[in-house]
Amino acid sequence: MLKADAQEGLYAELVPPEAVHGVTRRIHFGHGDVSICGVFVVRWGSNLVARALARVLRLPRPGEDVPVRVHILRTPGRERWVRWFGERRIESVQFLSRGELVERVGPLRLRCRLETSDGALRFVHTGASLGLVRLPRAIAPRVESRVVELGGLMHVSVRVEAPLVGTVFAYEGCVREG
Repeated sequence: MLKADAQEGLYAELVPPEAVHGVTRRIHFGHGDVSICGVFVVRWGSNLVARALARVLRLPRPGEDVPVRVHILRTPGRERWVRWFGERRIESVQFLSRGELVERVGPLRLRCRLETSDGALRFVHTGASLGLVRLPRAIAPRVESRVVELGGLMHVSVRVEAPLVGTVFAYEGCVREG
């Protein structure tokens, strides 16, 4: 595990900040609170079960030009991410545990390791738990995501899958600081 400078945030504990470029580096490895905004394409899964699950979980509605705002509020050892997809708010808390990034959304905890390649930051899913109880891979949701600088913007791609269901929710687009 890397030893992060107090001003480089959580992510610097897992990967070297210099491996990530530009706006992606400033957003994920910066200090202090940050706000970003942009436009995403939001998709729900194509099957009936995936769409029903997306509705029950109150996930953002699908759309081609969904306005997105994100506020990242940093405190020592934690980041609170407040995301708006249109008017739909999703809040999570990120922290480190055993060399992994953990994102808590309600009672669900999603774990990942971070990888870098060609200036991009990839979040590789390693497991999930409900509260403190680890979910077996056969029933655990999976999240795969990647962020990379693209023309001075940060391109974001996220996919959420459920076993036996497939993709439940996915979004992709570009954001900028501000």
